[in-house]
Amino acid sequence: MYRYKIIGRSNIGDKIQFYLAGDNRFCEDCNNPDIIFLVGSKESVMEFDIEDYPNAKIVDVSSHKRLISSTNFVDSGNNVLYGIPHITKDYPNYNYIANPGCSAIGSITALTPIINELTSNIILDVKFSKSSLTRRSSFNDKIGIMNVVHPYTHTHQKEVNYYFGNTHNIKMIPSIIDVPGGTSINIHGFKKNKDDNLLNAIYQFYRDNDNIIVSEDIIPEIKDVLNNDKILIYVKEDENNIFINVVLDNLTIGGAYTAYLNAINILKGE
Repeated sequence: MYRYKIIGRSNIGDKIQFYLAGDNRFCEDCNNPDIIFLVGSKESVMEFDIEDYPNAKIVDVSSHKRLISSTNFVDSGNNVLYGIPHITKDYPNYNYIANPGCSAIGSITALTPIINELTSNIILDVKFSKSSLTRRSSFNDKIGIMNVVHPYTHTHQKEVNYYFGNTHNIKMIPSIIDVPGGTSINIHGFKKNKDDNLLNAIYQFYRDNDNIIVSEDIIPEIKDVLNNDKILIYVKEDENNIFINVVLDNLTIGGAYTAYLNAINILKGE
C-alpha cells in the first residue's frame, strides 16, 4: 500500500484526496509518506523541504518547483520530470514530477502529434474558469464578464514553449470566465505542407486512448467535460491553416486526475 501526504490547500488538493480515497492502494500517512502532493499557491508550500522526506516521491501541482524563473523551467538539481501521463514515458528515471497546468495539458495534448508540421507562430486563445481557485458554481449562477490575464506572459505559455524545446513562437492569451468549471483552448496555426492531414495525425496518435476524443464533426462544449476525465479535441483545417478546439475539466484531467495518474506511474516506475 502506498502512503501519501498532501501539503497545501486548494480545490485541486481536495479533488486529489477524492481520487486517492477511492483507490485501496493508497492510505494517508503524514509522517512517513511514499508520495507527497504539493498543492495550492507557491506561498502555501514554501516551507516544504525535500530533504525532510528523503524517501518520498513528489508530485508538484503547486508550480513551486515547476517554474523557478522565467528562464529556468525546473530545478535540475531535483531531477524533475514534467509529467503528462498520456504522453510521458520515462517515469522510472525520476522522483519529482512537475504536474502541468490545465491549459498547458490541453495545448500540449493537441500539439504533440503535429508540432513539427506547423510553422513557427502558434496562438493559444485560452478560456478557463476560476474554479481552480474558488468554489464551483452551477450553470444557474449568473455568468460574469470575461477578464484577460497575463497575455503573452502567462506561466502556462512558458510551460508549453519549454515542453517543445522553444522551437516555436507559441503565444497564449488567457482569459478567466465565470463558468462552473473547465478550460477551452482555441489553437490557431499554419501548416508547412498543404497536403498534410493533421486531423488524421492527431486521431492516430490517440486512437487507443479512451479519454481523448478527436473529431472533425462536433465542436465540444465545456459542459461535456465537467467532472470527468475526458479531453475533447475538434480539428478544422484547410490547405494552409489549422484550427483546434480543446476542452477539458481544469480540476480533474487538468489538475487532480493527472496528479493522481502521475503518482501511480512514478510509484510503479512506469
